[in-house]
Amino acid sequence: MQQLGENLLEREPDLAIFLFDYSKSNGRWADEPGTSDCLALFIEAVSESHRAVGGSGKVVIVAHSMGGILARFALNDVTNGGVGQPASPDRVGAVITIDTPHRGSPFGGTLAEFKQAGELFYQTMTKAEDIGAVPHLGTRAATCLSLYDDQHPLPAGCARPPYLPEGIPVIQIQGRVIVEKLLFGFPIPNNDIDLLSDGIVGDVSQHGYNASAGSPQPKPGVGSAMHTIACRVSSDELVSGKGLEGAARDFARLAGAGLELVGDGADLFASLFTKKVGDAKYAALGVVASQSAPCGHSRIVNHPDVAQRVVDTINGLALDPPSQGQTLDVEPFGGAQFSSPLGSLTCALEKLDDDPGAICDLTAGASAIAPTWQEVCPDGGGSISPGWIVLGDKAGWMCAGGIASWPVNQAWNAGGFGEQIVKDGFTYDVLPYGKTLKYGNISCAMAKDGVTCSNSVSGAAFKLNSAGVTFTG
Repeated sequence: MQQLGENLLEREPDLAIFLFDYSKSNGRWADEPGTSDCLALFIEAVSESHRAVGGSGKVVIVAHSMGGILARFALNDVTNGGVGQPASPDRVGAVITIDTPHRGSPFGGTLAEFKQAGELFYQTMTKAEDIGAVPHLGTRAATCLSLYDDQHPLPAGCARPPYLPEGIPVIQIQGRVIVEKLLFGFPIPNNDIDLLSDGIVGDVSQHGYNASAGSPQPKPGVGSAMHTIACRVSSDELVSGKGLEGAARDFARLAGAGLELVGDGADLFASLFTKKVGDAKYAALGVVASQSAPCGHSRIVNHPDVAQRVVDTINGLALDPPSQGQTLDVEPFGGAQFSSPLGSLTCALEKLDDDPGAICDLTAGASAIAPTWQEVCPDGGGSISPGWIVLGDKAGWMCAGGIASWPVNQAWNAGGFGEQIVKDGFTYDVLPYGKTLKYGNISCAMAKDGVTCSNSVSGAAFKLNSAGVTFTG
């Protein structure tokens, strides 16, 4: 994944890349401590670091192999089969999976299954785990990566990966190896072998997110897609073990025997699914293909087309529409109601006496210094809210009322910064730190030390934070 990060930066230097390495825990299934729960915390931390510098906090998860399974658990709470403290779905702009076994792999299964398949098959799988092609046999990761569907459940004790929360785009990239059979160095016409896989995970599984967790399925977000990156590798390259070292080269002889037996990828994977005696040749063929083919399971993350697909996906998602500037004009939306990122401040830009104005609810600090309503509203009762400013008027205490119909999720956020926060059971649209909303001559800017609303014509303004409120003009 390190190389993929470098490839991404070559194409899009403004990206911020964060690498989550779970290699020391790759023998665990994704519902175990130290896997998806750690990823959930990592997502939150990366999102918060982006928000701290004025970004949207939207994280795009790019996951290879079982990393895609971890992401599915990390974004769900325990009631949905996830973790105790899942990452908030509004932190995630999209999940891109690369060769992820959404419906398992024929290289997954119980230790008993592998041993029952015969000594040669078992020894072949043992060598495969030694070179990192498959998880260590007998671990929960190896067991729970079994192929499954509605008719063939996962082994006992294996939690089925849950769907991602509704609205998150899911982009599935699969590798597909095609073996070109050669005779004396020349291609044999019409004799190519489409492995229908990356050597380890079949194409049905790599593109198998939909319906992989039963019904009902939450609706994926806009931009969801499936892509195939195919590549060709010659039979001579496979049999010679070209590009492989050490134990990996030991598979070459068996892979050659597998090439003589297999008719197409369907034969190979149907055979591996049953784990029959003699399937060591098929297993070796898959392992060698995964290690030597440019789009094989172990090499696809370095494929240039993968980096380009990821960059194109990120650019097409419009994760932070206002990134061209820090200010969003909400006049086309008829104003905006918004909250600070932590939910401690709630404000609105809306029409006051037919002119644009700003109004915020009292904080505890502002309440402590607020005058009585009799001082502000001598002609009638009411409640006090800290300052409102209207075109050509001063900033001050509002006589009565407050923000109408609060909270309302308004159209400005769908076309704007896109962040939300849940507070006291209500969902608030968020104005991120470093961002500004503008309505006519009135603007409100959010910072970590409070919100400042000002009138560009009169110069009137107020600044509100937890400590209190300050008026200007």
